[in-house]
Amino acid sequence: VLFNFPLLKRLRIRCCRHLKFDLDMLLGFPLLEVLNVGDNQHLTGNISSLSPLKNTLEKMRINKCRNISGNFMELADFPHLKELDLHDTSVT
Repeated sequence: VLFNFPLLKRLRIRCCRHLKFDLDMLLGFPLLEVLNVGDNQHLTGNISSLSPLKNTLEKMRINKCRNISGNFMELADFPHLKELDLHDTSVT
C-alpha cells in the first residue's frame, strides 16, 4: 500500500497526468466514502481491487482513465454505493 491515510473519507485526484498509481493502492484508505479520479492516463487497475472498500464507498467517479478495466457488475454488492460514473474507462 503506497498511500496510508486511515481516516481519509474523500479523495479527489483530477488532471494529474503524470501521477502513476494503481487502484489497489487505494486500500490504504479503509474509510473512503468518495472517490473522484479523472483525466489520468497513468492510473491503472481493475475495479475489482476496490472490493475491500465495498462497505464504505458511497460515490465513485472514475473517468478519462482508459487503463481502468473490469466489469461494473463487480460493484453490485457495494451496499452504500449511490453514485457511479465510469465513463471513458475500459470498464464493461
